[in-house]
Amino acid sequence: EAHGNCWPYGIAQNLQRTEIRATLSNEMRFLSEDYHRLRVAIVDFVKSVTPDSDYYEFIDNCRTNYTMLSIIEDPDLESWDKRLETMSKDMEWFDDQMMKFTAIFLKRDIICYTATSSFKYCSSPFTPQDHTSLDVPRSCEG
Repeated sequence: EAHGNCWPYGIAQNLQRTEIRATLSNEMRFLSEDYHRLRVAIVDFVKSVTPDSDYYEFIDNCRTNYTMLSIIEDPDLESWDKRLETMSKDMEWFDDQMMKFTAIFLKRDIICYTATSSFKYCSSPFTPQDHTSLDVPRSCEG
């Protein structure tokens, strides 16, 4: 039974792989030892991006698009800040946007395989925000 933790749990598990763990900083090793700690760190990263960051424009555009979506299509959608608060909680599902944030936070491209398709989340904020189906080969270069 799914409980909403599969994404951060799966990422934490993959970061424990010997060939990946050997490339991690001490801080990232520590974060990868607990899926919830990793979840919170990803959300905190999104919250703390400042205007002088390479990621600011991308994350600010995500925030703006999410806010516009709530105004135009779903007035009951929670605010951006509330959404981030929700995403930091255990048993909350990560969506495509949070998966992209994970790739940026980790500075690693992530390939996600599902029963019906496979997707690539690029670590560069300069690649499209939406996940890219592996059915259409695409480079993660910006």
